[in-house]
Amino acid sequence: MILDACRKIGLFLFCAALIVGIGTPVSADESSPDIAAQIAAQFPLVIDEPRSWEPDDLLSLWHGANALPPGVWEHIEEPITIEGIGRPCMSSMGRYSVRCPTFGDAGGYHFYIYDTPPLIGEGPVESLRVLTRTEQRDVQLRRAIVHLAMVHVDRQLEWSQRWEWQSINGWQTGDTTALNRSPRGYSRYLGMDSARLDLVTFAEEFFVRPEDLLLEGADRDPSIAGRLAKLHVDDTLPCRQFTKRRVMLEFLRELDDQWSTPERSGFAGHQEEARCPAFQQWARPDLLEGFDVLLHEGTGEQVESIFGYLLLHARYAEQSTSGDDSRDRLFRFDMVVDDDIDVFTYAMRRTLGGLTAELSVSEVGTESMNLRRYELQLTEEQKLRLLQRLWEADQALLYPYFFIRRNYSSLLLDLIEPVLDSPLSSRRRSSVTTPDVLQTLARQSNGDHNTLLKMRSYTADDDEPTISRLIGPPGRHRVHLGTSWAPERWAPNRGHATVHGSYSYIYDRLGEPRRRGFLGERGIRILGLDTTVLLDEDALRNIQADLTVLDYANLQRWRRDKTHRLGWGISARLSHDGRRDLWGAAAVDASLMMPVWRGSEYAHHLVIHSGATVRNDIYRGASIPLAGAVGGLFGQVHLYGSYVNILRFGARTSQYISAAGPAWEFDVRGHASSRHALLYLREHPLVLSPYVEMLWTTRDYREDAPPDGFQTWETGARMELPF
Repeated sequence: MILDACRKIGLFLFCAALIVGIGTPVSADESSPDIAAQIAAQFPLVIDEPRSWEPDDLLSLWHGANALPPGVWEHIEEPITIEGIGRPCMSSMGRYSVRCPTFGDAGGYHFYIYDTPPLIGEGPVESLRVLTRTEQRDVQLRRAIVHLAMVHVDRQLEWSQRWEWQSINGWQTGDTTALNRSPRGYSRYLGMDSARLDLVTFAEEFFVRPEDLLLEGADRDPSIAGRLAKLHVDDTLPCRQFTKRRVMLEFLRELDDQWSTPERSGFAGHQEEARCPAFQQWARPDLLEGFDVLLHEGTGEQVESIFGYLLLHARYAEQSTSGDDSRDRLFRFDMVVDDDIDVFTYAMRRTLGGLTAELSVSEVGTESMNLRRYELQLTEEQKLRLLQRLWEADQALLYPYFFIRRNYSSLLLDLIEPVLDSPLSSRRRSSVTTPDVLQTLARQSNGDHNTLLKMRSYTADDDEPTISRLIGPPGRHRVHLGTSWAPERWAPNRGHATVHGSYSYIYDRLGEPRRRGFLGERGIRILGLDTTVLLDEDALRNIQADLTVLDYANLQRWRRDKTHRLGWGISARLSHDGRRDLWGAAAVDASLMMPVWRGSEYAHHLVIHSGATVRNDIYRGASIPLAGAVGGLFGQVHLYGSYVNILRFGARTSQYISAAGPAWEFDVRGHASSRHALLYLREHPLVLSPYVEMLWTTRDYREDAPPDGFQTWETGARMELPF
């Protein structure tokens, strides 16, 4: 009996709680069949078994259909059947899953509506907390109608495939997931599944808002006014989703230029174009002067700073007498890293992927930073859009970090693109470096402005901006072809003509300053392949091939401390030389570099270097590990005109001790070459480069090798193609 009594008491409490939670249902004079008939008469919607529906639910469907512009319904070719499902799902319109399908057919003309559980959570759902359980269901049913209609509209008009929409969360990458991984960047979790669902779920929130229901009931229920006051303007959609709202309005104007968002009179201070207090206080758009892209010269102390990185600088007018906070702001992306991550995992993830980056904001002055500035030439409207985009990004943007492709600099393109009036030029590359980003911005036209990025650069120490002479686009995909004459030591009376081919995925040579952000004191080559073939009967046997995995040099590692003048370099490469039976070799060098002479913008320099080297040679089935020291010098002199036209020279020696025994080996190399730009094709130079090179090494693994080692020199010319 005690158990039965407990059950009765529990049932009574459950029913009482349910009555209190649900509240008084919305009254309806019409019967269910009458409302269903009215819906069918106005819209291409057919209610399945209307007598099984509550009149309040059908009124919600009717309100949802009326919230849409008339032009939306013109894009639905045949009536859509709406079937009610008694069991609950996460939302009233399903989850596109097997258990909770949204549509019952591939064409989208059979739509399911489920019972709705209470909605509690973060993000846009927070605004629904001011609603009762009945009002929350009303919102969900209205949004269900918006959902089914917008799916059909997007299938025909493909709004979600347009760059204006895809650039907001990064769907234009072609990946199955958006670039933005923050749930706060979407109206519902379902929106993270595709660009279409991102658009459709936003449309739900755009057309049906909590304040709509509260305003409708405020006349008959004075208590609603108190709940309406709790809904702060900064939590409403116009103050949270500036960019998406603007793009959606542009789409709707194309669809129906007579439609406008409903006036929400009575919602004090919450009009569509109302000033959002939190945004206005943070952004101060009335004091904004403009935006600059700042190039921070990398130190090379970490992998991600090899190319330097970019910051976005918001310039403000001097602080007003009213005390407004108008300090300049710097925006950059920083990695999000767990405190307990180990060093190895951190290094692997930041290089190969697995970390995320978020926008960080600082108000530190830039006068003490060694920066190069590039002005973003934006219209006044675009400046406001960028401020709004930064406000959104600070709260709802989380990007995956990948050093090669999605790094601190490249992510700025994804940040800036949605504010422009046309998409950025194609940038689908397997790697994107800081110079690539500057190049993309510099080539982008922007309305009446010639380019988006103003072509001037200066450092904080300069009194006037200095402009370097342009020598071309980023140094990637460089291709060289050439021929030479190579007299051989073992056949002094017989010379060999050779053919050279060279390809570099990324190749920016030391001493090539460019006004688009290339730094003359650093050089880098990644994945470079050089091949040489002797044109004789033993051509295949004597092939030379060198694969440069990484070759990096940095002449100035510490710019702030003038007492530290040493730079550094590292090189890793694989090689084969059939002329001396070197089947394969792997070598790594690390050197310190000291510039002993430098001219303007590093066009002239003479550098000495020394360091350590390790390698392993494989020859005729044997292997010999070597370790030792490397040293030498290299220099460059500008000849005339463009910085392309230069003279380069260098000498280098490597001294090895064999780990297999007390054997001493050495290499001596020398080279000299000049470069001359013959013509330009779309800013890409066609370069002729005559050269002379020599090699003397004891690492000669032929069975009949002479005692004084392998000696050769060659002279010829290479042509750098305008790629």
